Amino acid sequence: MSFSLDSGRTLALVGESGSGKTTVGKALLQLLRGTASITGQAHLDGMALDSLQGPQLHQARRAIQIIFQDPFASLNPRMRVSELLQEGVAALQPHISAADRLARIETLLDKVGLPRSSLTRYPHEFSGGQRQRLAIARALAVEPRLIVADEPTSALDVSVQAQILNLLSDLQKELGVAYLFITHNFGVVEYLAHDIAVMKDGKLVEYGPAEQVLAHPQHSYTQALLRAVPRLARRA
Repeated sequence: MSFSLDSGRTLALVGESGSGKTTVGKALLQLLRGTASITGQAHLDGMALDSLQGPQLHQARRAIQIIFQDPFASLNPRMRVSELLQEGVAALQPHISAADRLARIETLLDKVGLPRSSLTRYPHEFSGGQRQRLAIARALAVEPRLIVADEPTSALDVSVQAQILNLLSDLQKELGVAYLFITHNFGVVEYLAHDIAVMKDGKLVEYGPAEQVLAHPQHSYTQALLRAVPRLARRA
């Protein structure tokens, strides 16, 4: 497995369930230390992520955040939205004052299309699409360089999927954040991906610009996926 990802771009990591997509994302986030044997290196802005320890690793976690697949399970039901969104900032940027943290998360709610009155509410009071907007705001709260989006729309209906994809695209253009977008759905991929990496059985079988992979897939597995999956039209 080898790939690169630049600021302001989206790499879609595509493959069927069990192909290893989420494992790659967790490995980048350094969430598999002590539970899996990982070889090779992952670099972010010149930092070798796999060799970081202590305070350096703590700071690196600010640079890489994750949006989980299930918005119903990824938000602590006991915490109000204000606590959910400020938790990461307080942990990873403790020098920021409480007033500045509040101002930041209020601005983030504006960006993800939710009213500021949401801060006093609990996750169960929101729809699935609204919860995923909260999850996006939480990931952005610490101003990361890279977001691993692990099937962030698969638990949502099609109309809400389009809204979330539009939101992610708009935020990327505004903030310059990079996405590693993990999915099994090529329909979602062509909506916002700049580059595509196709995985099968834990290996990378095809990798290239989205236009090239979608229009002229070289591997038989990629061709089969494209034939099988209904696709959304790319937004102009």
